[in-house]
Amino acid sequence: MIDGIESAENLDKGIVESSSELFTLREANLSMLFLAVVSIIIAGFNVNDWLNVEYQKGLDAITQKTWMVEFNQSSTGTEFQDVWQDEESRIVEFYMDDSELIPMEGYAVGMINITVSPDTVDGFTVADPIAQCDAISASVVVNDLTAQWESESNTLSAQDSSCEDIHLSLLVYPGYHGGNITVSGVNEFQVLQPWKNLGWGNGVLEIKVDLDVNTAEPGPFATDDDEEITITVEVIGFLANAFPIDIEI
Repeated sequence: MIDGIESAENLDKGIVESSSELFTLREANLSMLFLAVVSIIIAGFNVNDWLNVEYQKGLDAITQKTWMVEFNQSSTGTEFQDVWQDEESRIVEFYMDDSELIPMEGYAVGMINITVSPDTVDGFTVADPIAQCDAISASVVVNDLTAQWESESNTLSAQDSSCEDIHLSLLVYPGYHGGNITVSGVNEFQVLQPWKNLGWGNGVLEIKVDLDVNTAEPGPFATDDDEEITITVEVIGFLANAFPIDIEI
């Protein structure tokens, strides 16, 4: 009889323990299910955000924008001064790797301006007090200097016989004219890429100057047979920046 009672008690105890374990397992399963649902929701938000970002990147990659390219300019220069004799023709060389001509670090060479000046002031010199101006011609010699030699904006030769300065110019960087420009592009990197080449402006700048002295004859001042000439070289460097702009239609 006692054995029967113990068996019944053991059975009841096993049922209670099994029920307790089942309930505990059910709570664990619910917790895991809850965590899984929360994780899926959070992952869904993250995926949505990622898709939006990637979509915007893709949209930007195929969408042209309007950009303002602004050029910050720097100027470096040097000069050469000497006396030319009557009917003398001379070529003066300026090396573009000279420290006085190299632009600031990171700046590309945009253009070169050359000024050829006689030693007159309003047509008067000590050797020629009656203001008899000499004839001077100057030209930029076409050579291997990396520049835009065929550009229509160049002034490669000029002459003067009125005691005025002669101004020459050589475009070095393709498409550069000094002022800001408006262009289309996908992003800043693409827009600025054409303005990052530092290889332009390498070589030797050669300036040829011819002098033909005009002397007042006859008279006591017929002693002018030369001219002091100054050649000034100015190198314009630039650093490009780009800014997106809105164009109203």
